[in-house]
Amino acid sequence: MSDKRVLAVWLSLLGAVVVLSLLPGAVVSAAPVSDGVGHWVAYFVLALLPVATGARAWMASAATGSLIPLGLLLEVAQMGIPGRAFEWRDVAANAAGVFAGLIIGWLLRLLRRQADLGISP
Repeated sequence: MSDKRVLAVWLSLLGAVVVLSLLPGAVVSAAPVSDGVGHWVAYFVLALLPVATGARAWMASAATGSLIPLGLLLEVAQMGIPGRAFEWRDVAANAAGVFAGLIIGWLLRLLRRQADLGISP
């Protein structure tokens, strides 16, 4: 996947996370997954995508480096939204998703590079 495509998909997913994070509690209370799982999965995918798809290292670093501060800022912003509240548990789930996405992403990237070089794992 080209860097431009990765960036477009990543920005779209990021936009969805921001919008969902800033909706009133009455709208998101009917989510089909638990809050912590939703946070973890969203931030896992956001971290995994640029790293695992082979995006340039600077792009992957900038993308993933912004996720934990973004998650914290969105939690702070939720304090002013009806039915939402700041929760350290959500910040922790976001960070855990980012770290898991980074680890899995770099492992996938390494395996792909080894395959491209003809090195068997």
